[in-house]
Amino acid sequence: MPGPNGVECAVASGALGRAGPGSSSHPAAHSVLMCFPLPLVKISKRPQFGIMAVAVRRDIKKKVEEHLRAIASEAEVVYLLVQIRKMLDRKIAVARQKYAALRFYCDWALHIEMDRAGAGRILTMLNDALDAHATTGYTDANQHVFDSVYAALELKTFRKELRTFLRVHKLPTALTSDDDKWFQFIELYAGVIEDSPLAWSVKAQPKLKYIDAVMLKSTKLTPEMVEWIGRDIYPLSLRWVIIKNGRKQQVWFFEPAYGRRRGNEHHSVSPQG
Repeated sequence: MPGPNGVECAVASGALGRAGPGSSSHPAAHSVLMCFPLPLVKISKRPQFGIMAVAVRRDIKKKVEEHLRAIASEAEVVYLLVQIRKMLDRKIAVARQKYAALRFYCDWALHIEMDRAGAGRILTMLNDALDAHATTGYTDANQHVFDSVYAALELKTFRKELRTFLRVHKLPTALTSDDDKWFQFIELYAGVIEDSPLAWSVKAQPKLKYIDAVMLKSTKLTPEMVEWIGRDIYPLSLRWVIIKNGRKQQVWFFEPAYGRRRGNEHHSVSPQG
């Protein structure tokens, strides 16, 4: 039992001598309070989380590695991106600088609407391309504008940063190095985000001239459609639907191409929605 000043005490019972006249026969009369100091134990003011943090990182990495073996559903895509986002958040400064696009695409899969900085960058690039197309058309001088927006709309930046991320963390890279695996992945990814528009933030000023929001849709192409397009493409069409003033203004189509070639791109104007 605790004694004074944190000293541990115990009651030791036993005969202290013969009981004389008038002495009590109660056991307490033959007990003595014995106190002894406990060994000092240094208690840290703050728990040590280092070992725990390493274990958590290892566990997340293992989940990512196991999940990369086969991705066959939209739910598995979301799970993978959640785990990758957890890994990115452990080094947030590096993620914002080196993996801005990857972090954005992870976020997009987890929100019903995206109006953050990453969404603003894509919408601004697309607005610049629409402006260039409306004023001068395709020229050598503005080709870089279209190249940038194509890389974003074909999800090439997503693929590039995910490949780098996997290599840095010594994870399998087949998902990003094999065209078929990647196209199957983005087909599922498009299904995840198709009801989650990229929207120009209401806080952002001024508003963009040609666009308020954009939605990504995907369509599986038939063999006849692939033959009609006449290129070595994956049978998938990504449709970027441009919204302005609540109405569909244009639809940009991209059919991912194999190898290093750029996918087949075209657009249609449909101002009546």
